[in-house]
Amino acid sequence: MTMAFHPSDAKSVHYLSSLLEKAVSPYKLIDVAIERHGSWEWVAYRQDNLNRFVILALTETEQGSPLPIARAYSVELWAGADDGQRYWRDLVSRFTLAPFFLVEEGHLVQLQQLLRASVTRADALTSADLRESYLASRPLRKPA
Repeated sequence: MTMAFHPSDAKSVHYLSSLLEKAVSPYKLIDVAIERHGSWEWVAYRQDNLNRFVILALTETEQGSPLPIARAYSVELWAGADDGQRYWRDLVSRFTLAPFFLVEEGHLVQLQQLLRASVTRADALTSADLRESYLASRPLRKPA
């Protein structure tokens, strides 16, 4: 598929979201291209004895981009878990891509592999790994 990705373009968001949904199964996408703290985030979630999540965050960069183009995306993949009182998250990968590379086949394969690695990392977290505490207690999410 040849197009430049942008979070305001519904077609490219849908295309990227459908690929992500397949890559993170059995996790379910609960947030799609949500603007959060200056980034566009996709959040996938599942619950067992912990709330487990995988986050794909895209942050548009203009100045200081390592790529020789005016606009690029800093791409971050996170894996984490919480129990309502304590949490942990790990940065699985961070890299920069041009908007058109986000929907280019070779980069999508790499992104899917990194998403699967993020799922594996989130699944491996145990209660003992939850080293940070929330300021206020949160309940475990109820399964949808």
